[in-house]
Amino acid sequence: MASYENSYNLNDLAIFVEIAKRRNISKTAEVTGVPSSTLSRRLGILEAHLGVQLLARSTRKMALTEAGRLYFDRCKELIELAFNAREALQEEGRRPRGKLKVMLPGPLEPLSVARVVSDMVRTSPELSIECDYCFGEADLANREFDVALRWGAQADIDLTARVIGFYPFHLFASREYVARFGNPQTLLELQAHECLVSDGCQELSVWSLERKGTHQAFKPRGHLRANSLDMTRRFAAAGAGIAALPFQAEIRDSLVRVMESWSLKPVPLYAIYGSRTPRAGARAFVSELIKLGDPDPGSGSLSSPDKNVRLPSRSGQPRVSKVEAWS
Repeated sequence: MASYENSYNLNDLAIFVEIAKRRNISKTAEVTGVPSSTLSRRLGILEAHLGVQLLARSTRKMALTEAGRLYFDRCKELIELAFNAREALQEEGRRPRGKLKVMLPGPLEPLSVARVVSDMVRTSPELSIECDYCFGEADLANREFDVALRWGAQADIDLTARVIGFYPFHLFASREYVARFGNPQTLLELQAHECLVSDGCQELSVWSLERKGTHQAFKPRGHLRANSLDMTRRFAAAGAGIAALPFQAEIRDSLVRVMESWSLKPVPLYAIYGSRTPRAGARAFVSELIKLGDPDPGSGSLSSPDKNVRLPSRSGQPRVSKVEAWS
């Protein structure tokens, strides 16, 4: 069996077109940077594969044969289309255009996602954005998307990601609930309360509570569970129990903070790209979210976003990402 080096490949079409344009192998070598010997050998392999002579060669000149002219006309068009396609993709990578599909774990009021989306479609008229809610990891694995926003540590996935920010969470309940059952002040008292369990991420299924340097893991127990923070907030507003929710103005205005001396460890929000080479629209969307800065002034957000991240696995084991983290 002939080796790949000596077999026909589609690159030979481009080589033939470049030689046919100049009718000179030496000049083609100067322009392309490919040695003359390589060009001659690849041209010979192409002619042998086709079974016809494409270029009539003599010591003084080179001319297209009748078959060569016909083949040149067809191949030139194909090569031009290929280069045009490459240029179009390169342009696609430079400016937001086309459809951008964003998967959200909920309304995400702390990030003002609606404002970012509205601003982007107004400033990028060639861009259209489709937002969809996606809560479970299995659902995410079976969906096509450009960007997926996910709370907390993710399962082992080999995808590009950026940290949007670290968001402070606190415990909240409705005024009605506090009036009926009281405001717990200790972990022992909290155990006696109905807690709303969120399955949205690992950090919310077990509450990592902090107070004055003291850390305590607390597993919430209750009769209601949800994999959406928005649904958990609605349960809390209905007086169903105590919930761990982002520290934001909308929640503070409608709910009462309980166990004020305790706070939850900030929860990271990741932007996960659906491609190893994210499109311009996806990168611009994530950059705009990061530009918003602190989700709530005075909330105590602990850290700014990282440009280069490694997604932590659920097992807690460090792992090296195989994918470049886009800036």
